[in-house]
Amino acid sequence: MDLSQKNKQHMSLITQVAEDLCQGEGFELVHVETVTWNRQTIIRIYADKPGGITLVSARLSAAASWEICWMSTS
Repeated sequence: MDLSQKNKQHMSLITQVAEDLCQGEGFELVHVETVTWNRQTIIRIYADKPGGITLVSARLSAAASWEICWMSTS
């Protein structure tokens, strides 16, 4: 498997986790992207809901961190 296929698989998995998390919080997943900065990969999850999101749920943030850490070690 080449690197681009592996990256596509990772993005697919990250997107699925983000969709599940957003659905559980009543959010709409708008976009997922990864950015490399200072040799670290940052995963950005953009979400919305009717009326807007005033403060992204701490549970969503904590759950995303836990899910992604768990996926990367399994």
